Amino acid sequence: MIQTEKIQMIQTKQNQMIQAEKIQMIQTKQNQMIQTEKIQMIQNKQNQMIQTKKIQMIQTKQNQMIQTEKIQMIQNETEPNDPNQTEPNDPN
Repeated sequence: MIQTEKIQMIQTKQNQMIQAEKIQMIQTKQNQMIQTEKIQMIQNKQNQMIQTKKIQMIQTKQNQMIQTEKIQMIQNETEPNDPNQTEPNDPN
């Protein structure tokens, strides 16, 4: 009976160790999943920042194009009159 009790105690201890290992494995897996989620969040944030930069670059480029168009329009308005024009230049 004493040996049986010792065997049961050993088996119980082994089972506890196995359970502890399983718990650690589960915790490790959960930590890895959390880390993966954090990495994904960081990547998403970086992607959003990159997208924001791209949008800003596009907006800047569009603004430059608009400014260029405005400059061209102003230049067109201020160009000297065509000498072949039939109407005299307005001195005012």
